[in-house]
Amino acid sequence: IFSFADLSLTSHRRPTTQSILEARYRRISSSTNILTRATFVNARWRSIFLHSSTMHLVWYLVALSAFVTLSLTYSTGAPPEACDDMIPQHHAEIQKSSTFPYGIKLSKNKISSGNKVEVTIFGKNGENFRGFFVQGRVGNKRFGQFDPAPNSKLVDCKGGIKDAITHSDSDLKDSVTVTWNSPKRLSERVVFWATVAANGSTYWVAEKSQPLSVV
Repeated sequence: IFSFADLSLTSHRRPTTQSILEARYRRISSSTNILTRATFVNARWRSIFLHSSTMHLVWYLVALSAFVTLSLTYSTGAPPEACDDMIPQHHAEIQKSSTFPYGIKLSKNKISSGNKVEVTIFGKNGENFRGFFVQGRVGNKRFGQFDPAPNSKLVDCKGGIKDAITHSDSDLKDSVTVTWNSPKRLSERVVFWATVAANGSTYWVAEKSQPLSVV
């Protein structure tokens, strides 16, 4: 028989040990889930930060490498790879519209085959420069050889020996004189092509001298 006394006892029944343990387990599980999510979020942000820092470091090293390569290429002269188009490895735009501020002067306008001629590069109005690259050509083909010169180095272009000359340092220069040797049995008009760099980002490519008659 059901009575209000029974209802009162049922309503105020003390929790069992099992229910207490289950409640504690739920609280522990909830705390564990929160901690797990927090740990995951923290790890995710740490991963993003490390990735971002790594990418910044990579880009910095790439930029530094490019700068070092540019500096070394510029300071030690034109490489053999520049022999055909005479464009230095500066990764800058060629001066197209501005007037060439330098001159290319020959010590003679006519020589016998097998003889020498001096080629001088100078600033027309006192302009200085830091780099140069010179070849003697008949049409587009290189001819002759250069003698060693101070602060310069000889370049062996493809299929040739000492058939170009370039700077060996990046010091300021007001003029440079190099000596070219004509091949024997050559009877042609030789034109000297010169690339001149005022600095690492300003240069003129394949400027031409007056022709030299070789007879």
